[in-house]
Amino acid sequence: MSWSISAAPAVPARGAGPRRINVIGLGPAGAILALRAAERGWQVHGYDPGSRPQAAGADAWPAWPATYGAFAPEVPDWAGSFFSPAESIRVTPTPGVTTPLGFGYRMMDKDGLRTAAAKAVERTGGSLHAEAIAEEQFADLPGLTVDCRGAATGGALWQIAVGYVLRPVRGSSATLSEALTTPTLMDWTASPVAEPGGFKPSFLYVQRLPEGWLAEETILASTSRPTDADFALLRSRLEARLARLQGEGWREELEVAEEELVAIPMGTTAAGSAVHTFGARDGFIHPATGYSVGTALQEVECFLDRAELMPTGIRRVGLSCAGLARRANVTLARALRRIGSLLLAEANTTDVQSFFAAFFSLPTADQLAYLSGRSGLRTARTMWRLRKNTGWTHPVLLPLYRRPWRYLRFGLQRN
Repeated sequence: MSWSISAAPAVPARGAGPRRINVIGLGPAGAILALRAAERGWQVHGYDPGSRPQAAGADAWPAWPATYGAFAPEVPDWAGSFFSPAESIRVTPTPGVTTPLGFGYRMMDKDGLRTAAAKAVERTGGSLHAEAIAEEQFADLPGLTVDCRGAATGGALWQIAVGYVLRPVRGSSATLSEALTTPTLMDWTASPVAEPGGFKPSFLYVQRLPEGWLAEETILASTSRPTDADFALLRSRLEARLARLQGEGWREELEVAEEELVAIPMGTTAAGSAVHTFGARDGFIHPATGYSVGTALQEVECFLDRAELMPTGIRRVGLSCAGLARRANVTLARALRRIGSLLLAEANTTDVQSFFAAFFSLPTADQLAYLSGRSGLRTARTMWRLRKNTGWTHPVLLPLYRRPWRYLRFGLQRN
């Protein structure tokens, strides 16, 4: 089933490339690509089994159950209306030591972006398609086809989280504690729930949402695929933390409006495909943070610039010499961040706390160079400067010296 709407003729694309773009997979990256392509004159066709072509606005676009955020410097002006105003955020790398960060954080307005993307498809005379389409048929679609279906592989590292969207019980005079109403990127204060052997350290993440405050207990990186037992233990850690921050009677004061379960494959590589890939499918998931939306926002214009230079009939965007150099820089960033994430995944709570205390004492520009973007050279510079703060013999780094080839292979492997 498909939905086609006659509209004003699409504005011609700026280059000599194809006038039609087929976006396969309508998650956040697919929506970002569809929206920007439409605004640059492409006729946009979207394909996703979760879409509802006969509905209107955000309801036509597939629902996104997760919440999404981005560092404020990653959000370009054109996307500002799809994100909350930037809020100051803080980190607590070690108990009792809280540091405000030098950059803000913004939460995505999911319905706003989905509505804008659906209207963009309609405006260009394109269509939404809810029927499944086989991967071998992608290259047969007319125009440029881009696979945005999410990470192609399971990943060697996983970020795991359980979050509650909290708000006061209706009709009560209760309020959330200061700790649960202050945007927080990481609070590494250990949860009161003891760590069983081998279970990784976790931190508290807090963000404002329209329907309440999201409090999320997160394992930054795990070497094993998440299980029900992992989610159950994270849930118990979160509830123990809420009892400490809000009081033992928090269940009488607060209601859980929604539960969010997170399992993100970290640092995956781009999928091999006969068509081009974008978003998590193209390896955008940050190996150290699990974020990918900020990268999609930053990369979409470059992607479309190259697409508009393509001769008509070419299915895949090629790489120039400059593009190959850029790809090498991206590969270096991914490898270095994967190595760093594996070291943290294998460390205990005390060592992780002291490591992040050193990291967040770096200048803001160095922090962002590691947490955001895809520059291997900037990532390497940050890691070198971090080494000056941690010293050569920090416990998180020692395994790297003992088995360097193991970590190098892990950094470079495709998965």
